Amino acid sequence: MSVWLKAIMLPAGVQDHGEVGSQNAALGLSGISSGNSRTSTTMEYNGSTWGTGGSYLNTMQFLQGTGTQNSGLGAGGAPYTQHFRTGEYNGSSWSNGGNLTHCRCMAGVTGTQNAALAFGGLSCSVPLLSCTEEYNGTSWSTGGNMNQGRFGLGGAGTQNDSIAMTGYVCSPSNASVNNSELYNGATWSTSTAVNVRRCRVGSDGTAGNGILVGGAIRTPSCVYYSCTEEFTQGPAGPGTPNTSSVVHIHI
Repeated sequence: MSVWLKAIMLPAGVQDHGEVGSQNAALGLSGISSGNSRTSTTMEYNGSTWGTGGSYLNTMQFLQGTGTQNSGLGAGGAPYTQHFRTGEYNGSSWSNGGNLTHCRCMAGVTGTQNAALAFGGLSCSVPLLSCTEEYNGTSWSTGGNMNQGRFGLGGAGTQNDSIAMTGYVCSPSNASVNNSELYNGATWSTSTAVNVRRCRVGSDGTAGNGILVGGAIRTPSCVYYSCTEEFTQGPAGPGTPNTSSVVHIHI
């Protein structure tokens, strides 16, 4: 039987932050701290304790991260004036990377510092994005469009093999969806829907084996979920959710 274990607390409470890395070598990037103010703090986790790393490029929220603790990437985020920014982390400090082609926040970001993927999100010019960008460690270039634009979505995988799951859509207003899409390095294709439609989820893993955690739905007030779903490689290809391995935990 698998169980969740309580780990050490963060140095300070934070939400709407970015995450990078693995269980024993992770980063927490910026976000909203106590007092409802944006922060530029980077927190480093070694599997047992949290410490402070180099400050992010700006005080941010709603940015997304990918990569590793010593080779991390942050992309997009709020405020609107910072939607286009990319940050690269070397294990101690952040530096500017190539600007996103489309400014975005609450997007999906997967891959590594030198081979990343950004998809979906909210934009300062177009309310809802379906476009995809690919990063080569220096600059972003255009990838294939998603079948359904969305923001507040989950994502997992690499630049050439990613899955996008759930999220908000604008019509009907701020509705949550449960569909998923797979990216093969050029185009997105529709995959099996997850069991619980939701948005602003936590996600990790690969396109063929990963996890989707928590999230919320508006009904019209906000309802928060504690359920967890696992997706594995199914008969339809990598990223197909396998209902035999889905786990729901309602508290």
